[in-house]
Amino acid sequence: MNVITPASLRMFSSGPDGFLWRCADAWEEDVSDVCTINAELNGVIIRQQKRIEVLERALRQCERAVRMPWLNTYEESARALELIDRALEEKP
Repeated sequence: MNVITPASLRMFSSGPDGFLWRCADAWEEDVSDVCTINAELNGVIIRQQKRIEVLERALRQCERAVRMPWLNTYEESARALELIDRALEEKP
């Protein structure tokens, strides 16, 4: 199977100013941009997942407080609100 790569384009180019050479440079730049964007998106996804986990934990505490108000304490409510505030303050 023949595979075209930036290196193979350069091999058949007339030199650094040749069309194929410039195509290879653009190709590598595009690949680099895609890798950078992918890494940034992965970071955003991880941060969002952490925020969701914190909000889910806070929601469970709130649900427990609603289902069993006799067990609800001020500290539990305050803790749930702190979790929510912390998760919402983080920048995505």
